[in-house]
Amino acid sequence: MAKKAEAAETTTPARAPETKPEAPPQVGGKGMKSKIFMAVGIFALVGVSVAGGWFIGHSKSSDTAAQTGSSTSEQVVSDTAAGGEKTEKKAGGEGEKGEKGEKGEKGEGKAEAADLFFDFKKSFVINLLDPTARQVVQMSIQIEAASAEAKAAIEKNEVRLRDATIMLVSSKTLAELQGSGGLERMQNELRTRYEGVLNKPNSIKDIKYADLVFLRQ
Repeated sequence: MAKKAEAAETTTPARAPETKPEAPPQVGGKGMKSKIFMAVGIFALVGVSVAGGWFIGHSKSSDTAAQTGSSTSEQVVSDTAAGGEKTEKKAGGEGEKGEKGEKGEKGEGKAEAADLFFDFKKSFVINLLDPTARQVVQMSIQIEAASAEAKAAIEKNEVRLRDATIMLVSSKTLAELQGSGGLERMQNELRTRYEGVLNKPNSIKDIKYADLVFLRQ
């Protein structure tokens, strides 16, 4: 029996230990998926950051443009309003100037009118036509010239006009001069004589008695 067992052992070849084939590495395992998710997350974060930055920058640009447009519009409105005020002021200024001009013209008109009056330097004391030679008239005469040229001629011929006055008044009696009618007639006669001396018809507008008193010596 022992020999059979030995023979069996010698005849039966020994089996080699079985080896299992190595499994190929699994593609798309948990590690690879984790890496892919991380990469996608990073790209997503970068994209969100870029988009956010662009949106913020665009919003700021829009706000700045809006503020600039608003300020420009306000400035235009302000300038327009200011221009209107200036125009009104200017118009107002012209109006005031026009009023001042009218006042000035009126003042000049009054000044010119005042300049047309002429007063003899001395009053007159003239003996009237009276047999007793005791009746005297004391008076002051004011001449209103028709123009500045006429006034200049009056001033130039004052002595001759004074002489013409004495000659006319001394030829009047008290009866002729008494009353408003007599004095008015003498005014007209003086105007005629004065214009004859000046040789300028219609050069005298009016003659006034600034002062007139009849005296008896």
